[in-house]
Amino acid sequence: MLGRKVAERLIEAGNTVRVILRDAPKDNPEWRMLPAGVVPYVADIALKDHKDEETLRQACMGVTNIFHIAGAAYNYLNTYDQLIDVNVVGTENVIKAWLDANPAPAKGHLIFTSSVAVYGHDRPGELLNETSDIKPDGPYAMSKYMATHVIESWCSANPRLSYTIARLGTFYGEGYEQSFFKVFKLVSEGKMSYRGKGLNHLTLVHVDDAVDALIEIYKHAESADKVYNITDGIAHTQKELLDSVVKFLNAKPIRSSVNPLFAKLAAKRNNMEYDEYEFLNSDRTISIDLARKELGFKPSRSIEKEGKALVEQFLLMHARVAENTA
Repeated sequence: MLGRKVAERLIEAGNTVRVILRDAPKDNPEWRMLPAGVVPYVADIALKDHKDEETLRQACMGVTNIFHIAGAAYNYLNTYDQLIDVNVVGTENVIKAWLDANPAPAKGHLIFTSSVAVYGHDRPGELLNETSDIKPDGPYAMSKYMATHVIESWCSANPRLSYTIARLGTFYGEGYEQSFFKVFKLVSEGKMSYRGKGLNHLTLVHVDDAVDALIEIYKHAESADKVYNITDGIAHTQKELLDSVVKFLNAKPIRSSVNPLFAKLAAKRNNMEYDEYEFLNSDRTISIDLARKELGFKPSRSIEKEGKALVEQFLLMHARVAENTA
């Protein structure tokens, strides 16, 4: 969804956009969702097929800006080896394809989407900026951290390819509803608990704000070889967010708190994936001052407004299910 939205914005601005998709049209419904004017290529960046390397090279030929958004995103869907294969080796393959397809004096700019997960999930009492210690504590976060090193090394050895890395918060908005619907269901059934007193800080960003940030990075190519944190800039507590859900759902107040160990067991019992549990029990406060200052990034979507609309969407969906069942 993020990649499609970025492509739409670039097309609207009059750019020629090429998109690399892993699956052929008959196997991938996302083809039908691509904006008109996009030039598609079929290749796996992990080079699973003997044709992938040449296709990747062709896709990169003559390109000046590479938005590297593709990647394996969830621990529960991928093994550690798969995460490394796609996020680390795949990133190196993209860089090599661009360098092979664009000999000197051609110059390019690689825009890579990473995650605030590289800081680790439990950083209470810290305000994390781009120079803070990196402490990845899971396979996905480690793969993103390693990919950053790949990018920095290759671009240092090949200075005609610059880079910008965006460390993104957890998405909400169109295309990212299902994890939130799980939480809404638990709240409505009285099965949700706070982590401790619920004062841990959760890091969010609306997908459209993330798109805005990536477009600003594209416009500010002169600020390359940089890393930017991209979130909504607000230190939400778990309690504040869950209490808002209670209010919107007109549900019973959450009275209980739970030890993280028991919370993990309860999450599994309630069909919540490890990544979703990890987010709900994380504690990170992220500074976006650098993105505000250098990119003019101004997140404009509100979790209060958008969250209410999301709850309304959840209620409508369940009303339809109940109607069909009846």
